[in-house]
Formats: sequence, C-alpha cells, structure tokens
Amino acid sequence: MFKDYHDKYGCIFIHVPKVAGTSIERVVFETDKWLVGHVRALDYINQDKNKFESYFSFAFVRNPFDRMVSAFHYLKKGGGNNGDKIWADENLKNFDTFEQFVLALKNKNIKDKILSWQHFTPQYKFICDENKNILVNFIGKLENINNDFKIVKNELNFDRNLIHSNSSKHEIFSNYYNEKTYNIIAKLYKEDFTLFDYDLEYKESIYKNLDVQFLLNMYKEKLFSKNKEIEKLRLSQFKKNKEINSQNNIILQQTNQIHNLNTTLENKNQLLITKENLLNFQNNYGKAKTRVQNQLSYKLGQALILNSKSVLGFLSLPFIILSIIISHKQEQKAYKFKVKKNPNLALPPLETYPDYNEALKEKECFTYKLGEEFIKAGKNWYGGGIILIAL
Repeated sequence: MFKDYHDKYGCIFIHVPKVAGTSIERVVFETDKWLVGHVRALDYINQDKNKFESYFSFAFVRNPFDRMVSAFHYLKKGGGNNGDKIWADENLKNFDTFEQFVLALKNKNIKDKILSWQHFTPQYKFICDENKNILVNFIGKLENINNDFKIVKNELNFDRNLIHSNSSKHEIFSNYYNEKTYNIIAKLYKEDFTLFDYDLEYKESIYKNLDVQFLLNMYKEKLFSKNKEIEKLRLSQFKKNKEINSQNNIILQQTNQIHNLNTTLENKNQLLITKENLLNFQNNYGKAKTRVQNQLSYKLGQALILNSKSVLGFLSLPFIILSIIISHKQEQKAYKFKVKKNPNLALPPLETYPDYNEALKEKECFTYKLGEEFIKAGKNWYGGGIILIAL
C-alpha cells in the first residue's frame, strides 16, 4: 500500500473517483502511469498510522450532483478499463437516461449495488473514518481546483501545473435534474454535502419545490458538522498548547539539569584546580606535616621510642641521639647556605601550608612532645650535657 513514491514525494494522495484524480496524480508524482489507485485513507492508517501521519495527505472532492452525472456518463461509455465495462454492461444496461438511473436508486437492492461501485461510492468513505472524522490534512474542491492545487504545490514545494485528462463531456449537471432526482441524490449523498460544505441551492425552480423539512434538516446537520469541526479544532489547539507547554517544561528541566551539571562541573573544576595547586605547592615545598617530622624534637622522640624497646637499643641510645643531632645540624647548615645563595628556595612559614592543621596535630603527638622534653632536659646539667655539646 505504501510505495516508494510516497517517500520520494513526501505525500499521500487519496484518489476519489471522478474528481480529476488522474490529472493530479500525474503532476504530483511526475508519471504517466496510474499509480495510486482508489485506496482509502483509513486503509493507510490501519497499515501504519505513524507513517501516514508523517506525510502530507490530501484529497479533492466534487459536488455530488455533478459527480453523479459524470460517473454515469463515464461508465455508460465503457469506463477506464475492462472491469468498468463489464460492470456497466451488467448494471447500467437498463438505463437509457440519467433520470431513469437515478429513479431506480429508490430500490434498495439497486441502490446498494450501485453505491458499492467506487465511482458512485460516497466521497467521505475515501477520506473519513467510521465516525466521519476527516483523516487527511487538506481537502481541495474540483470546482476551485486551480487555486486549491496551489496549496498542494506550496506544501510540497513544486511548481508543476495541472494537465487535465479523462474529462467527461456532458452538459451542466443541473440540466439533468428535476425535483424527484434532485431529492434522491441530495438524500443519498447527504454526508458529502454536509462534510464538504456543498450547497443544495443549485436550481431555483427545483429548490422551490424541495421538501422544506429535508432542507431544514440538512442545514441543521451542516451547522452541527461545522460546530463539531470547530470543537475539534479547539480541542486540537488545546492539545497542541498542552504539548507545547509539556515541551517547554521538558526544555526548562533540561536547562536546569544543564545548569546543575555546569555548576557541578565548575565545582569539580575548582576542586581540581585546588588539588593541582596543592600538588604544585607540595612538589615545591613539601608538606607541613613532613616539616614537623623533620624537626629535631620529632626525630629524637621517635628514636627514644624505637630504641627503648630492647636492652641493646637502650645501650645504643646515646650514640644514636648524638648521630641524629649532628645530622640535623648539618641539614640545617646546608639549608641556610642554599637559601643564602638563592633566597627563592626559602621555605614559606608553616602556617601558610594547606595541611597546617595536620602539622599542629603532629606537634601535639607523644613522639614530638617526648623529643621536646628530652631537648629541654638536655639543656640542663642533669641532662648529661650531650645536647649542649652537640649544639
């Protein structure tokens, strides 16, 4: 049902019989072949609703009075193919005139058989669903085909012009009707008149004799149909507004998410910069905690703790302490010499280090305090004078 040319031209044309469909088809799809057939809109939807709605869909309709006259003469002359000819020979052979044909439609069996043939099938059945809701995006009228076809051309963005073909040759359709035949066709195609906004007032002499109640009912139905259409448009607009609001909310949520992500990214970037600065600082100056651990108090405290756990270590302690003190003095001397030579190598104050608080905790630990007390004791006479000698 869906063909390659639907994808190529981006549209679906619902070809209602006897409404210049062949001419339209040849121009739209640039072909001299009969491609589309008389497929109904509902058949496309039943096969793939989403695909149908993704294309621009359109149809053309014709005044039911005129279409009936055209179809009758077209089929009486053999139609467009052998199938038409066989059907016409069987079902139209008893009717020499259009009037005879229409009057015969009062018989239900004849009427059902005639309306089942696509040339006489009401037009709305090609274009609407079971509830008579129009399914296509645009409906043009044969009576205004040149102007209406411009809408199709603009929508599909081409500038090819119609070349009429398969035109039926007959008199003005109103000349074929009298009061009886007019009433029959008006009632038979009531939905087409109503849905596609065709007026019944075509021949004043006939119109004066028409059933007033019938006309009143017809106009009531047309009014109801128009009101229904307006309501449908209102609901459609409401749904579109709702959808727009929903999309706006989604956009707002996504905007907020992007903002939050940007904020998170900025925070992480700042954290990364902070860590990078910290690493650069530590690469250049080390850690405050390490500087505390390099102080003499900490080194001595650590040595006292480690060597107090064994007799040999305890006996070796004076030599170990002396070695630590001498090594520490040499490190201090080397540092001062390096700074004197290049002041830029001087270490910054301890309180400027990022881990200064950790360094303060290290100064409060037992190891540091033990070494600190040992130094204080060593500066007095009872400390043995070991530290004083070294200092």
